Amino acid sequence: MNILCKILYALFFNFILYIGSIYSLGDLKDHITNLQQKDFEEKVLGKSENITWFIYFFAPWCGHCQRIYPEVVKTAEYFILNNNIQIGKVDCTIQTEICKQEKIQAYPTFKLFLNESYVKKYEKPKRTVKDFIRFIESSENPKYTHIISQQQLDEIKAEIRNFPTFALLLQSNDDILKYEKFLLTLSNHIGSEVSIITVTDPKLVSNIIRLSISESCDLPCIMVLASNNESPTLPFNHSMEFTINFINQFKFPSVFFPRQDEFIDSLHSGNLLVIMGIDVKLLGQNYPEYLKEFEKLAIQIRKESVLPVKFSNSIHPRGIIFLIVDFVTYSSLFREFGINNLNYTQGYSIVISDGLKYYYNLPKNITIKHLYNAIKLILKEDPQIPKKKAYSIFSINSIRRFLYDLNVAISSVFYKSWYHAILVTIVICVILSGCTLCTCLLLFGDIAESHFLQDNHIQNIELQDNIPAPIDEEKSENETKKER
Repeated sequence: MNILCKILYALFFNFILYIGSIYSLGDLKDHITNLQQKDFEEKVLGKSENITWFIYFFAPWCGHCQRIYPEVVKTAEYFILNNNIQIGKVDCTIQTEICKQEKIQAYPTFKLFLNESYVKKYEKPKRTVKDFIRFIESSENPKYTHIISQQQLDEIKAEIRNFPTFALLLQSNDDILKYEKFLLTLSNHIGSEVSIITVTDPKLVSNIIRLSISESCDLPCIMVLASNNESPTLPFNHSMEFTINFINQFKFPSVFFPRQDEFIDSLHSGNLLVIMGIDVKLLGQNYPEYLKEFEKLAIQIRKESVLPVKFSNSIHPRGIIFLIVDFVTYSSLFREFGINNLNYTQGYSIVISDGLKYYYNLPKNITIKHLYNAIKLILKEDPQIPKKKAYSIFSINSIRRFLYDLNVAISSVFYKSWYHAILVTIVICVILSGCTLCTCLLLFGDIAESHFLQDNHIQNIELQDNIPAPIDEEKSENETKKER
C-alpha cells in the first residue's frame, strides 16, 4: 500500500502544479488585454489610431514569467487613464502564429509597438514597474538631454548603476542641431535602456573624459557612463551600427555580483559570460587576492576589446561580462556546465558560457592566470577550446511544460476555452488515476493471490504428513487368511 500511496501522491502533486500554472497568470481584472490572433492583427499591427502597445509574450509554465507578472500588472495600472498606451499579453503556447511571426525565442519577452515601422524589444536586465514605465515613455517620446551644469552630471552619475548613459561630447551647441537626427534615431533604437546626453561645456567635457580609461579625445567623441564599466572615449565616426555596438558592450559593468534576476537576464542576453563561482559564506567579509586578479583581467579584456563579438544567435552583438556568483546557490547550473564541485584549494571555479545552452570546455581547475589565453582562443574560435552543449536537468518546470503542452495539444483540437481545458484536465487526471489504481490493484492482487496459493499449498502438505498411511489391500487379505 505504501507504493500505491506514493504513486497517487505523485499524480496529485503534478495535478496541483499543473492547475497552479494555469491560474498563476489568470485572467483577473488586471487591465491587461489578452490578445488573440485577430486582435493582434487588428489592434496592434493594423491600427489606424495613434496607440502605443506594450506587449508581454509569455508561457504559463515559465516560472520567471509568473514572478515578473505583478510588475506588468502595476505598469498597466499606471497607464490606466492614458488612452494612447495599452498593455497587452500573448500566450505563446496558444497563439503560436503570433509568436512565430514576432520571432519570440525566450520567455518572457517584451515588445513595444509604436507604429507599423517602429517595434522595440525591451532588453534591459532589470525588469521592474519603474523600468517598464521609463521604457514606454522614452520610446513614445524619444529624446536626449543636453547637460549644462555639474549638478546634472552628478545626478546622472548617481543613477548609472540602474541606467547607463551614452554621452556625445561636442564642441558647440551648433553641433547639437547638426547631429539631432542621428540622436533621435539612436534614441528610437535603444529606448530606455540607456539615457542619451550631449555635452558642449569644455569643463564638463573634461570631467567626463576623466571618468573613462582614455586620457583625451578629439571632439566629437562618444563614451558610455556606467557602473564600473571601464569605457574608453572614442572619436565619433557617425556610424549608427558602430555606436549601438559600442553601447551594447560598455553599458554593463566590467565585473559585478548580480542579483538573481540580473543573473538570469545576463544568461539570456547573448553575451559571453565569464562566471566565477565562490563560497560566499566561507568568504565572509574577506576580499581575497584572486577576486582582485579577476577584476584586473576583466578591465584588461574590456580595454583590449573595443567592439563586441557576436558569440551567440542574439540579434544584436554583445560584449563580455564577468560575473561573480555563489557556487552553492547556483550549483545545479555549474553542473550543467560540467563542474560538479567547487575547487576549495584555489577558492573558486570558473566557467565560460554562451547563454544557458552552451559552454566552453575549459580545464576544471583553470586559474585566472590561464584564463586570459583561454578567452583569446575562444574569440578566435580556436578548436582547442570547443563549445559544448550544457547538460539538461529534469525539473519541476519541465513537468509543468510537458503537462501544459499536452493540454494545449488537446485544446487545439477539441476546444478553445479555459473552462473546458480545466474540465478536460480533471477528467484526464481522474482517468489516469483510475488506470493507475486498477493497475496497482491488479498487481497487488496477483501478488496476494500467489501468496495465498502458496500458503494453501504448504497447509495441504502439512495435512498430508499428519494423515495415517493407507493400508495395502493385498497385505490385509493375507493377514486375514492366516488368522483363519
